[in-house]
Amino acid sequence: MKRVLAIIVGAVMGIVLIWLAYPYISDWLVGPVHGEDQMSANFVLLLAGLGIGCVVGGLAGGLAYSRLTKG
Repeated sequence: MKRVLAIIVGAVMGIVLIWLAYPYISDWLVGPVHGEDQMSANFVLLLAGLGIGCVVGGLAGGLAYSRLTKG
């Protein structure tokens, strides 16, 4: 149960970090929004970023739990 909680906390932290970094990443990759194409690109970037952040955060949480409980 503790491992699941560590994975969930890691996933949430990954999502929050992506959510905080999203405006800067979007501005750097897509630039200012002048049309529907750029809005769609921003949305795809947000969805992909949140998914990647969730997976990487969950893996990091599980790995951190494993390393902390081995000691």
